[in-house]
Amino acid sequence: LTEYVRVWARYETKDHNGQTRRDRNKRARHVSPDLVLPSGFDYMVGWFWELRSFCDDRDKPITPGGINEWAQCLGVLLSVWEKATLFAMDRVFRNTLSEEIAYNEDRRMKSEARKAKR
Repeated sequence: LTEYVRVWARYETKDHNGQTRRDRNKRARHVSPDLVLPSGFDYMVGWFWELRSFCDDRDKPITPGGINEWAQCLGVLLSVWEKATLFAMDRVFRNTLSEEIAYNEDRRMKSEARKAKR
C-alpha cells in the first residue's frame, strides 16, 4: 500500500503546466510504473484519501486523533495494523509528494532561465 501511494505521488502529481510525470514520460516514450492496488485493499486506499482530505495542507500529517475522530464518526473499527498502515501510507505519500513538488519547481525554474536567455 505504501508503494501504491508512492507511485501515485510520483507519477500523478501535476506540474506548473498541468502535466504529470507519467504524461511527460509517455511523451518521451519512457516507461512509468503502473499504479497497482493490491487485491482486497481498495478500502484502505479509500480510507487514506478520506483522511488526507481532512488535512489542511499537503505537509500536515494524518494524526492519531484525526483517525480516531474519523473512525468514530463513521462507526469504523480499525485494527492496529490498519492504523499503522494508514500512518505509513501517509508518511510515504507526504515525503514523495514533497520530493516531486521540489523536482517540478526545479524544472520550472530551469525552464524559465532557458527562456530568459533567448
